[in-house]
Amino acid sequence: ITLRLDGLTPTTRMLDPQAIAQAAQEWSASHGYKEAVGLTDTTRRYLQTTIANARAGRITLQDVAAKLEPAFGPRRAQTIAITEYTRAASQATAINQKMLKDFGIEMTRVWDSNNDRRECMVCGAMHGKTEAEWGERFPDGPPAHTRCRCAVTLELAK
Repeated sequence: ITLRLDGLTPTTRMLDPQAIAQAAQEWSASHGYKEAVGLTDTTRRYLQTTIANARAGRITLQDVAAKLEPAFGPRRAQTIAITEYTRAASQATAINQKMLKDFGIEMTRVWDSNNDRRECMVCGAMHGKTEAEWGERFPDGPPAHTRCRCAVTLELAK
């Protein structure tokens, strides 16, 4: 999670990074993955655990795809891994934003595309824009589509 805190005055109350990580991991473990169509309950639980482990830094995105490959085949496993990892990362940022707000620090989410030759037109158009510009269409932030590799960062609200 990237924060832009230019001009923020120090506070005596501190955010607990462990609490942020725990909240993000709990979201990953409880997320229903209903967007990944055609999953059995067993496969859905396996996906929940795998993505939670990835978000906790226990395994890499490549490890997620490798773990999913026997159930889905290489292409679909990679698609699910990229899309759901992006979704989990976006939710972790939203959780962080809420925790900061609870401390009286108002932040806004900013769309951050990979800005490379694989970037799609949808994500390229949103790069660098605040949630005021994309929040109605994508209230949860990325992913905007399957295999979306975008992220959101936080910056101090103006």
